[in-house]
Amino acid sequence: MMEWVDRTPMQTVRTIGMLEVIGAIGPILPPLTNTAPWLALFAAIRFGVLQIDEITLHISRAKSRLIGLNIALIVVPTAAVWLAAT
Repeated sequence: MMEWVDRTPMQTVRTIGMLEVIGAIGPILPPLTNTAPWLALFAAIRFGVLQIDEITLHISRAKSRLIGLNIALIVVPTAAVWLAAT
């Protein structure tokens, strides 16, 4: 399904996966633990940028049909940033 994994070093694939998991947890965990709430805002912004980077990558490889999940994942950090700003 993801043929780029076969051409990418496994350490890079694992790093990308780890960054995505951290990016998904980052906007949620600081407010839940009431520690460093600014981290949630930073993580949300970075996760949104990561999704935009992935959309750009898909489009550059003529795989625009794969951007649906990335677009959906932009909603989470956008909502987190909006809620933090209000």
